[in-house]
Amino acid sequence: MSLLKRASVVLASIVFSLVASAASAAMTCDVNGDGVIDRNDINVIMAARGQPASGPGDVRDAVTRRDREA
Repeated sequence: MSLLKRASVVLASIVFSLVASAASAAMTCDVNGDGVIDRNDINVIMAARGQPASGPGDVRDAVTRRDREA
């Protein structure tokens, strides 16, 4: 495989990982599921402040692995 072709494959892999990662992060606080984290989502999250998350899949829970390890 040529160097250019290998570089293209690596670049495509990196771009795919970044897009998948960004999509995953966007879903964390997208409470209403419209694909955008906006004031509507923040209002729902703030209204639920002080209440425990309903489980690991609760989209209002923005705690990350780094937060848990700190």
